[in-house]
Amino acid sequence: MTISKEEAVQELMIAADNCITESDLREHFEHIIFGLTVDHPKVKLPREVGEELEDYQDEDIDLLDYLHDVIDSKELRATRVWMLGDREQLIGILADAYRYGWEARKEALYNVKVPLVQAQGGLWFLINASDKLDATYIQDLAKKFSMEEINTWGLQDCEREEVIHYDD
Repeated sequence: MTISKEEAVQELMIAADNCITESDLREHFEHIIFGLTVDHPKVKLPREVGEELEDYQDEDIDLLDYLHDVIDSKELRATRVWMLGDREQLIGILADAYRYGWEARKEALYNVKVPLVQAQGGLWFLINASDKLDATYIQDLAKKFSMEEINTWGLQDCEREEVIHYDD
């Protein structure tokens, strides 16, 4: 049986009035606490960060060790890059994702211009069939990069145009 926080409070008030002994109260209290569920929404994370978190959970690594490895391990590259922002707040977000689950955050996507090429409206980056960085004059063929991909490919200083935007 699961109960909400509000129902647990009501049960505890009733138990405090009706239980005769301390052991009765303790037993009733444990029944209520162990039946309590927290209705917390899943945390939105960049997909790469969530996947790294899942890998740790699959290996039964506890939250404290996971957070330690986020700071020290070279394995959690996507998470460490993501944590370059407000580290204190992001640690709390990771802890919540570990406890309550996560779902992929939809990210804005960008076309990225090749620097110093102005002919025909500019040259746009794409990833070719060999998984190599390439370029095209046809913007519709350009790769739509996430910010993480832009950083991975070293394109962060290039001009970019947002082509898909999501609000979370």
